[in-house]
Amino acid sequence: MKTRPLAPEFRTNLKQLLQGFAEHCEISERLAGRIEHPIYFHGFKFGSPVFTFQGPSSDGSPPRTIGLLAHNTPTSTVASDILLQLIEVATLRPEIAVDQIFRVLPVSDPVTLELGEEAPDLSGWPVLGYVLDQFRESVPDGLIEIRPTSGNSLVIGGTSDVRLFQVLASNVGKARGLPSPPLLSSFVPAFNTTRWHLEVEVPETWTQAGDVLAVSRFIGRVLETYSHLLGACRVKARRLS
Repeated sequence: MKTRPLAPEFRTNLKQLLQGFAEHCEISERLAGRIEHPIYFHGFKFGSPVFTFQGPSSDGSPPRTIGLLAHNTPTSTVASDILLQLIEVATLRPEIAVDQIFRVLPVSDPVTLELGEEAPDLSGWPVLGYVLDQFRESVPDGLIEIRPTSGNSLVIGGTSDVRLFQVLASNVGKARGLPSPPLLSSFVPAFNTTRWHLEVEVPETWTQAGDVLAVSRFIGRVLETYSHLLGACRVKARRLS
């Protein structure tokens, strides 16, 4: 198979972003990473890896596939930092991903990551939208998208079933380490046949290591609690059948 490496002069920021992650996470049977959808811009190859984390199985049930997507901008990679930190949290505590597979795209726009303000305007560049849509379609059960914002609080909205909303509400009440309490915004009901989709806005000023870790742990607790709740529901359903 013919391969073409990423343009070395245009992957400096990607290498820097991944350096801390690579120092703490071992690519293993649980964690894999590869560039699934490279992007070519002016003849140069750009790309960002998609990481797949396989959580432990509790009872042999088919795992749910959850997508986590971070949107970087010319001035902020805080969302990317949060998802890379979440992978590290999951590596140290795989139980947060029981019966789940995490598919993580920590850099939504690798060209902007390298070129900053000189990157093309997204509205006139459909190839990037296609890549992101392909990633979204690869996660049938749930999706979390994280975006930087100029606000002062972590704001969560989107599409959620009743159980996930209950999990969010309970974790918001006991959030630890965040500069300010998370806020739940408007939600659209998700039914059993609908994938839930959370949209998380994180202040772009939350760049301190402690802030990034606190947000990643918050997301991890939500995923872990939701997984345990679904597992308990399955056990109860089997007992009643």
